Amino acid sequence: MLVRTRRVPLQRVGAVALMSILVTGAAVRAAGELDPDFGTGGKVITALHPANVTTQAVLVQADGAIVIAGSIATTFGDALVARYAPDGTLDPTFSAGPVVVTPLGTSTSYFLDVVQQADGTLVAAGLAKDAGGDYDGALVRYLADGSLDASFGAGGIVRTPLGSAGGAFTDVLVDPDGKLVTAGSAVGVVVHGLVARYLADGSLDATFGSGGLATTDLGDVGFNALARQADGGLVAAGVAIVGPTENFVVARFDADGTLDATFGSGGIVVTPIGALRDFATGVVVQPDGKIVVAGSTLSAGASMPSRVAVVRYLADGTLDATFGLGGIVTTMVGNSTYGADLLRQPDGKLVVAGSAFDGARYDFVLIRYLADGSLDAGFGAGGAVATQVGPTSDNGFAVARQADAKLVVAGVVADAGGNVGDIGLVRYYGEGSPPSTTSTLSTTTTSATTTSTPGSSTSTSGHPTSSSSTSTSTSSSTSTTSPGCTCANPCEVCDAQTGCHAPDAATCGQALARRAALTLRDDPNAVRDRLTWKWKSAAAVARADFGDPTATDAYALCVLDRTGGVDTLRLVASVPAGGLCAGKACWTATSTGFRYADRNAASDGIRTIRLQAGVAGRARASVKAKGPNLGMPPLGLTAPVTARLVRIGGGACWEARFSAPARSDAAAFSAKSD
Repeated sequence: MLVRTRRVPLQRVGAVALMSILVTGAAVRAAGELDPDFGTGGKVITALHPANVTTQAVLVQADGAIVIAGSIATTFGDALVARYAPDGTLDPTFSAGPVVVTPLGTSTSYFLDVVQQADGTLVAAGLAKDAGGDYDGALVRYLADGSLDASFGAGGIVRTPLGSAGGAFTDVLVDPDGKLVTAGSAVGVVVHGLVARYLADGSLDATFGSGGLATTDLGDVGFNALARQADGGLVAAGVAIVGPTENFVVARFDADGTLDATFGSGGIVVTPIGALRDFATGVVVQPDGKIVVAGSTLSAGASMPSRVAVVRYLADGTLDATFGLGGIVTTMVGNSTYGADLLRQPDGKLVVAGSAFDGARYDFVLIRYLADGSLDAGFGAGGAVATQVGPTSDNGFAVARQADAKLVVAGVVADAGGNVGDIGLVRYYGEGSPPSTTSTLSTTTTSATTTSTPGSSTSTSGHPTSSSSTSTSTSSSTSTTSPGCTCANPCEVCDAQTGCHAPDAATCGQALARRAALTLRDDPNAVRDRLTWKWKSAAAVARADFGDPTATDAYALCVLDRTGGVDTLRLVASVPAGGLCAGKACWTATSTGFRYADRNAASDGIRTIRLQAGVAGRARASVKAKGPNLGMPPLGLTAPVTARLVRIGGGACWEARFSAPARSDAAAFSAKSD
């Protein structure tokens, strides 16, 4: 089946770094810190051995109880729900379990989402495999005590055939009138994105779409997430297969199930982000009508590094240029990061939960953005926190927010042998005062690999290593904030009079003729990708022009070519201010400037940056980057090419233009400056 089920991407999934914040003196809780009042040190692991368990969804009830939904590997695999008390202990009042296992047919079944209705009942959505091998969309309603609600469907269960070759429900929400709306896919000759609406008794709502079902005719499309607009319209997001690539897709339906012709092209928008695969797993509608979609984008190369991708659209489906870089923000934590779920806080901040890989294992990751798409520097370590939950590998799949602003992430935790998945829950402080200046950030790593595929339980394999490394987990994004001025696009500069804008030749310091060089190498193995940029100034550069990257000033190298006859951004590699790299300060001051060094190249692949002030012909700058974090674009760049180093938000930049490359093909670009 071609369906991209929600929060179970058909990609390699597996771990990142344990981030802990150790505060000396009085207990000051910072946003992104683990909540010690939950479980053990903020973590809960529930093992149901020998059964393998997947956890795909989480919600926080009005009374503070936490409900998860997923599946458990029995003879075939059955759907599962469980409820926890606010302190992380299993709720003994929930059915006879307190884990409720519900067989939905004669073969595999599992849940991918769960919601609570106004009367306290719980509705879980997913799929159920029949004896013929096809999947039906499935809805199950439970009473508040965990027993099946006999007034819904057949004994509490509704199964709906969705296509000639099956289908699935991946998300569910409750309309204000009590109707249930689901999103998913219907599989036939092609895969159709699907939205369905049910009456309170579980019967299809004949006034919606065609007999209760509304589908798209774009081609191979699968919906993974659903949101409701204030006017009753519905927004679904997922993946569209376009030729050899997969892209974000967003569709908007009117309240009656017809596609909204005022949105995109006939109600549908397809957005390519990376060169290989993009898939959306979360969507929210803001109060101003803008639509935010989150998921993952995979780069080409042997290791296929992934980034979290967040995209914001205006109400008509066009990209919102005020968000990130032309409407798009991508973020990597560690070596590879997957976005699995999205929520919007009441203050407008956006939270993405998922998994991040540090080169050895995957762990839960939580990333928070400000309303303009820049990372929230007051959350975790520069906007992100990665948490090792179990002994081998962890995958975060869902996030929920409590009334007290704490954030709960749910997912799968592999056992010590790496072969059985357990239920994993982690709770973080969502708000708090900044930690004391004596805080230290630490990361520990072990080794494992995890793989998830739709239609099956998560299988895990791996082995612990006898050694561990310690370094600060660093997140990077194509949208960054600096004190005094905020530019969502790091390749722009800012001043008090004009705000953020693209720099011109008069704004940026220019290189001496033939004294700057740019080299890019794109290898089939992304580990061997390389970038080198060297620059020597045609005019004097003062040390003060560099600001203070040891504390306040982040930097980005931007590479643009002339695709389509206009300057087109092809690559952004950025590093934050301050921070620790392999236990030492990333940035250090020198007598003439500053130096950045990270042997792990964690932030967008950058290993070194050198900034040297001086008179004309003596001032210099250089950047070296390598590996999969670099996100090398497809080469064969269209000259002239511009490489620009930007002091993010600080109003200073240094650039060189390359009109006559010595080499420019699909494997490499090399040139000296004009």
